[in-house]
This record gives sequence, structure tokens and C-alpha cells, in this order.
Amino acid sequence: MRDAVLNILRTKKAEKHNDTQPWEQEDFCVSWFETGNVTGVDYDPRMELHEFSRFKYALEMKGLNSTWFRIWNDMDNDAEVILNYMSMGPDSTVYPTVNVSLSTSDQPPVTIDAFEYSPAYSFPIHIVQQKKIGTIPSGETTLFIEKVKENIHPFRIVGIIVTPPTGLD
Repeated sequence: MRDAVLNILRTKKAEKHNDTQPWEQEDFCVSWFETGNVTGVDYDPRMELHEFSRFKYALEMKGLNSTWFRIWNDMDNDAEVILNYMSMGPDSTVYPTVNVSLSTSDQPPVTIDAFEYSPAYSFPIHIVQQKKIGTIPSGETTLFIEKVKENIHPFRIVGIIVTPPTGLD
């Protein structure tokens, strides 16, 4: 893999740059996927922290039709919220479809179908996916998750990111 990357850099005649700029803002990332340690966010106490595979943890919406997280944007400017969740593919998923919305936004909910189809996968996958939910102002915001389509397992949330706007969807 290393040689392949170096070959691409040589082919594209990429130039080495050692100049960096100071961070203007800091993002906030929390993941309990590998540790089971949920810190930095408040969440619905009805959710269950579940070790669904050896050393892999998620907060599950087990038996719930809706749930919430309380998050903070400590930056002086707007920030994007990204939700990390479990997904399967390429042929099917065992996770429900959910709608995610933000208390500080008038945008329609973001639908997450925890199904990943990519021609790159010709075999079953079970992976962490990320989805941009929206933009939040400075201060406190509540992120709401509502189940819209049932499936075998509950929706599994494994982390949340609050970051300066990336310009990506």
C-alpha cells in the first residue's frame, strides 16, 4: 500500500510542503465505539450502551421509537454536526431507518438508512458510517433521532462530531 501511494505521488508530481497554519478553531469528537466510555455529551438515559461485538460498543435505541443527545458548540461560529452509526451492506442491513433533526435548525430531518451500497464491496460489510446532520449555532443544541422503519436490530450510535464547516455534504 505504501509503495502504491508513493507511486501516485510521483506520477502526479506532488510537491512536498512543510508549511502549516495554526488551527483557527477546534472541533469536538467523541466516540465510544472502541471503549464504551461515553463522555462529552448528554443523552437519553433510556438508551442502552451495548457491547455488540468484542470490544465494539454502541448506544442503542432498543425498544425506543425516538431518542435524543444534547450537544454543545463551544466555537464562536456555526459548526457542523456529524453522527457516527453502524451500517451494513452491500445487499442488506439489519438496522432501522431513522430521521435525525436538530433543535436549532428549521431544516427538514436527515434520513439515515443504515445500508451501505458500494460496488467496492462484493462481500458483506458491517462498518461505522458518518452522516452530516446539519449546522448548529454556538451554544447548546438537542439532536433528535426518530425511527421511521423497523428492522432486526436497534439503531446503533457510536459517536458524534461537532466541527467547523467543511463545505462537504
